[in-house]
Amino acid sequence: MVNPIVKQCLECYNGTIFAYGQTSSGKTHTMIGNNVDPGITAVRQLFEENESDRTFMIR
Repeated sequence: MVNPIVKQCLECYNGTIFAYGQTSSGKTHTMIGNNVDPGITAVRQLFEENESDRTFMIR
């Protein structure tokens, strides 16, 4: 579901991936994951697919 957002970022569009919900509902785990289940890998995808000298700002 986040892959289209990442692809658009590589085409110079802005994108946001936002997790919201009740306290202790698993937002951090969904975004970061762990060694077995890596969570959302959008940031990794950005750097793996970057074939140019682009600079990215990730906050």
